Amino acid sequence: MVIGSCVDVVHHSGKDLARGMRGHTSLLASLDTSIACTRTRSGITAFVEKQKNAAGGGRLHFNLEPEGDSVVIVESITYTGAADSWRLAGYMERVSRYLEGVDQANMNEIRKARLGKSEYVDVALMRLVDEGWVSVSKVGKASRHRSVTPFREHAGDSS
Repeated sequence: MVIGSCVDVVHHSGKDLARGMRGHTSLLASLDTSIACTRTRSGITAFVEKQKNAAGGGRLHFNLEPEGDSVVIVESITYTGAADSWRLAGYMERVSRYLEGVDQANMNEIRKARLGKSEYVDVALMRLVDEGWVSVSKVGKASRHRSVTPFREHAGDSS
């Protein structure tokens, strides 16, 4: 019977973040997914440390926005890191322009197009699909992406 649910367990890292989570090493080995959350000046960064049967390394950035007496976590459009400064909309436009120039492409082809850091390209592609700018079709086990509507960071930019 499938019930369509998920169990999330929150676990804390030790004092030395470089050593990973506290406890026996079998804890991490038994997980399907491990996401490390880090507080930043502007909010929270979530980094996929482990993803069973897939590549880890994806990053998502969230802002903390006041809501009454509490805060709400909202996906960030702009992220400024120590060494990197990127805007999700800019990456979305790069991926969109690339897909407009090809019939269809899989993730490896999109990453090899050198549109920027692959982790940011992955987030941009996911957003393009979620918002309907890009369609995804399955060809065997592979996913193929195709431009549906060109995405432009600035609506007046038709070039």
